[in-house]
Amino acid sequence: MLKRLDFTHVQKSVFISPYPCEEELEVIADYFGIADCIEIIIAERIWHERKYKSHFGLK
Repeated sequence: MLKRLDFTHVQKSVFISPYPCEEELEVIADYFGIADCIEIIIAERIWHERKYKSHFGLK
């Protein structure tokens, strides 16, 4: 489901997206009954930022 929303896999159980999507994630987590098992982190910076921006087609 996360890949359908254009998330990219960073490491085991860690996915990222450059887009605001908290509401969508909340709906998905509620639907699958996993809301207590996920954490959403909103970061301002990330190491290797160029690599991820390139992956998402961003500058």
